[in-house]
Amino acid sequence: MNPDTVHEFWFGAVDDWTECAVRNTERWFLRGGELDAPVSERFAALLQAAARGEVDHWMDTPRGAMSLIFTLDQFPRHIHRGNPQALQLCLSGVESGLCDALSSIEHGVFLFTAGACGESANSRAGCCLNALEHPFGARRTA
Repeated sequence: MNPDTVHEFWFGAVDDWTECAVRNTERWFLRGGELDAPVSERFAALLQAAARGEVDHWMDTPRGAMSLIFTLDQFPRHIHRGNPQALQLCLSGVESGLCDALSSIEHGVFLFTAGACGESANSRAGCCLNALEHPFGARRTA
C-alpha cells in the first residue's frame, strides 16, 4: 500500500480540482455508508499499520501526508460506523457538564460532532438540542 493508492481511491482521477469536488461531494458526505465496505476491505489493515506508526514516513511528502490524514481521520469513520462508543462518550460528556469547561470550539465543533454523526435520528436530535443549550460563544472562548 502506498499514498497514491489512498489518494486515487479518495479523489479518483484529478484533472480539475473543482470538478473533483463536485463529482465527489455527495460520495464523501453521504450518511448512507456507501463507502463503508470498500474502505473496510481495502484499508482496514492500513489503518492498523498507521495507528502503530508504521507509515509515518508518508508525512515526508504532501501527497503522503494527505493520504495518512485520510487513513487516520476518514477511514475509521467508515470502518467503525455504527460503533456507539463515541456517541456514548459525547452524551456522557454533555450530561456531566463537560461543555462548561470547554471552549465553544472544543464543545461546539468537536464534542457535538461525535453525536451529530451518530447513525440514529434520535442521537443526532439529542446532540442538536444539547448544542442549542450550549451555543457557540456561550462558553469561554479560550
